[in-house]
Amino acid sequence: MENLKLTKKQKEILKNNEEEAEKARVKSYELTQKAIKDGKVVTLDPEKTIWIPVLGEFREYLSETLNHLFTTETEEATMQSLQHIREGFKNVPKDDNGEKKYNPYMNACWTLITLISEINNQASLQGHTIITDENVDESMSNFLGSFIIGDKSDTKEALKETQENYKEKLDKVISDQNKESAYDSEKKGQTSSED
Repeated sequence: MENLKLTKKQKEILKNNEEEAEKARVKSYELTQKAIKDGKVVTLDPEKTIWIPVLGEFREYLSETLNHLFTTETEEATMQSLQHIREGFKNVPKDDNGEKKYNPYMNACWTLITLISEINNQASLQGHTIITDENVDESMSNFLGSFIIGDKSDTKEALKETQENYKEKLDKVISDQNKESAYDSEKKGQTSSED
């Protein structure tokens, strides 16, 4: 495996941006602490972009959460929600008041898809991707890519792939836990010197 290499200029730009960002963070933090001390209410500006540094591995947990979420609804409901997300929520059914119907399942899918996509995008921009010939499960990235370069049938096929991989992973974890549990019960009643 090899990491993508950034040019010297790209590294310099990132370093300068990080230094400026750190200065801005410190100033903002100080202003926030002063406002709290003065009894003010401090809340998020919903129109601003908030940058959150995360370890790349965290993406796997978000992917697992999204895969689990997919198991809580029918394939039809999932595909319908994914289609609304793909279309930018333009054709979401409306309620009796003419407002878009509230759909917590679709909102949860959209939230996780957005986070996973942004982590992928930032990893690429920051040179934190790896090029390899190894067989790595990138079914979630393929699924997300189907939104950009595919159509509904591509998304359905990619969803199926990511769900199959998730089920295999889950089955392996359960199998491993059962093996450990069986081993523990065999050892029940033994002292540590009998191991």
